Amino acid sequence: MALGGRACSEFHQTGGVIGEQDLKAAVTFLCLTRQGERPHSLARIYVPRDLESAELPWPHPGRVETREVFTARLPTPEEASTLRLSATLAVLAITRVSADITGRVIEVARLTLPGDRAEALFTTHHTIEERRTKG
Repeated sequence: MALGGRACSEFHQTGGVIGEQDLKAAVTFLCLTRQGERPHSLARIYVPRDLESAELPWPHPGRVETREVFTARLPTPEEASTLRLSATLAVLAITRVSADITGRVIEVARLTLPGDRAEALFTTHHTIEERRTKG
């Protein structure tokens, strides 16, 4: 579901931080997922207006870099209500910023998961350099 937003040609990234004004000017997608009857996660996804589509904004073919920041914190009152949480239960907050090949930010996602129902998996792929030896 797309929610309000003013016209915006692009997000501006300064020092790795996306300005709140840029997010307010973007098209916002609000997603609430459920696991059975219980809410499982809340996502707010922001995309520049010129990239808006009828579908949710992923996967975006021009995405070449994505940075994610994970934080444990207490929920906002809105998050606690939406996710049916106690205000004293920590949430896992993930901010994901994706950019295209030119460095233009094409998506900002703010994900919130209940701390008692969150799981994270990290996979690192290492590049192995082949070394040629003269023999």
